[in-house]
Amino acid sequence: MKAMKHLAGLTAAGMLAAAAVAGSAQAAEKQLYIIGVFHADVSNSFSSVVKKGVEQAGKDLNVKVEFVGPDKFDVVAEGDLIKAAIAKKPDGLFVSLPDCDALKGPVQAAIKAGIPVMSFNSGASCFRDVGSLVHVAEDGLQAGKGAGERLVKLGAKNVICLNHEVGNAILEDRCKGIAEALEAAGGKSTIVPTSLADPSVTQGAIEAAFLKDKTIDGIGGEWGGGPSPPVIDQTLTKLGLQGKVVVSYFDPGLDTLPLVKEGKIAFMTSQVPFNQGYLPVSFLASYIRYGVLPGGPPGVVNNGGFFITKDNVDQIMALVKQGIY
Repeated sequence: MKAMKHLAGLTAAGMLAAAAVAGSAQAAEKQLYIIGVFHADVSNSFSSVVKKGVEQAGKDLNVKVEFVGPDKFDVVAEGDLIKAAIAKKPDGLFVSLPDCDALKGPVQAAIKAGIPVMSFNSGASCFRDVGSLVHVAEDGLQAGKGAGERLVKLGAKNVICLNHEVGNAILEDRCKGIAEALEAAGGKSTIVPTSLADPSVTQGAIEAAFLKDKTIDGIGGEWGGGPSPPVIDQTLTKLGLQGKVVVSYFDPGLDTLPLVKEGKIAFMTSQVPFNQGYLPVSFLASYIRYGVLPGGPPGVVNNGGFFITKDNVDQIMALVKQGIY
């Protein structure tokens, strides 16, 4: 318990280390049961790393864990999974909040059932209203502004922000942040909806954007673990724009990182998904056992905004191959 009280003065990385140190003491405690619910498939290249963090925390902290999600992005289905989790009577629950209005009911039902709830990934701007005690995530707005400012420094003035899940709060915030950074520098940014399920939709949307506005010189947003990076590479080559457009992404994937190394993608912004699984389990275990919550701004554990460039891509690629980044 003494080690856990020190969480108040630590960063997310420091809290992860502190949790590991405290693990041996907590292992002697009664095993807890904690369920995590995501808004999409839990086996893709991003969420599988979150799941690995969940499972590692379970091993370290003597917690039985489950991590579930619908087959694809579906807020209604996530709400149903939260209701199903409540019926299992876990000791704690953590959920993503891509749409706080839609998920407030199920979360409040868990709280009324006596189950403490924390949140992760999406929902940084609205988690308190839903009732979440702590939110572990990248601040989408700040991460977007950081990416936008970096795009500006690299020469971009007219950026399209790709969004594969329109309506998902964290993706909307990223694009908003990019737009704010571009506007502050006298440029502009426009959202272009894309698709994870159908790469041809993504290709068509990008082609249409460039054909409509030939002054576009930057690409932001989007998930680098999905099918879009190769599609964008092919589209830019087809349009004769390879090397003439500053390309950036969020969240690394094995298909994306080699393009960073080749210089086809200028940089990526990571939200460190392993921590998004590990830390909610750790925080819930500490709260349930000792009544301890992490410090910092009320309820927020900022976990993201880390840039990946040619300088560190080899290190990150090694971690991604191990499934821990």
